[in-house]
Formats: sequence, structure tokens, C-alpha cells
Amino acid sequence: MNTHFEEATLKLQVWSHNATPLLSRQVTSIFTAVPIIIDPAFRSLTADGQANDAPTGLLLTKLCVVILGVLERQLATQLPGGEFWNPDEELRTAAESCSSTNISGERVFARVDQEMAPRWPRAPGASYGYIDAKVMFKTNTTGDWLMEQEGGSMAQHIRDAMKEARDIRVEERAQEETL
Repeated sequence: MNTHFEEATLKLQVWSHNATPLLSRQVTSIFTAVPIIIDPAFRSLTADGQANDAPTGLLLTKLCVVILGVLERQLATQLPGGEFWNPDEELRTAAESCSSTNISGERVFARVDQEMAPRWPRAPGASYGYIDAKVMFKTNTTGDWLMEQEGGSMAQHIRDAMKEARDIRVEERAQEETL
């Protein structure tokens, strides 16, 4: 399923032993579907007879070792043997509702940035927990759901949330003191 990650891993494993082929104009991209951009830096690195080919090749080899380590660590679940490498039908069905992009996450970060903007801080002494709760409230339409509740039920939900918030603040303070 994630063959492009496997392809990158296989190429990096080869280049981790000797990356000098990367200094050739016939080099292929780490991802076959992505073309190599021929720009002045590429032309300079792949020019014939460069006096610095040996040190550059050594540097590229070391970089490939590090990139391979990061790739294997961060994408362990996506590579062969990982839980998402060849998911079963149940996992595929569960994943159908997942976003295919990170745009929703980017929106959340934008809202956090807006709440914490140094030029116009809305609440300069606000904790991250407070800002997180505020962003979550706006993002997941909790207010709309709450307005649909009956009067007594709405008040009970608010009381329960306030009690839970107190408990969470106590836990956060304990964690801050530990740090």
C-alpha cells in the first residue's frame, strides 16, 4: 500500500553505503513519480570533473544514513511489517472517514496562532489548556450541540464540564510542578 515509502527506503539503503551516484546526471529521484529539478545547484553538483566529488559524495552518504534512520523511525508503521503496510479490511473501513490531507490540522494551528498572537493577545496569561479548549470548542461545534440540548440538560452539561475542567487544571499544575 505504501510502496513509495518502501521505494525511498530501498534507495536510501543503497545510497547509505555509497551516495556518489547522486552526483551523476543520470540519477533518479528518490520517488520515481517525482521528477528531478534541473537547476543551477543540480548542474553544479553533477558537473564532470569536480574536484570536490569525493568529499561531497561522503557528505551525501552520511546524509542518506541519517535520512534513512529518520524515515525508518517516523514511518515504521507504513513500511513492510508495520500495521499500516498491508491493512486489513476493518482498518481500511475505519480509515475511510480520515482526511486525506492535513488541512484540518493546519486550520487548528492557525486558530491557536490567532489566539496567541503576540501583537493582539486576547488573554496574555491564558494557559495552553485554556487556548486548546477554546480552539476545540470552536472547531468541533460543541456550542451548536450544546444549544440543541434542553435547558436542564444544557445546564448539567456545563456544570459537568466545569467540574472536569477543575480536575484537569489540578492535574496540569501537578505536571508543571514536576517539570
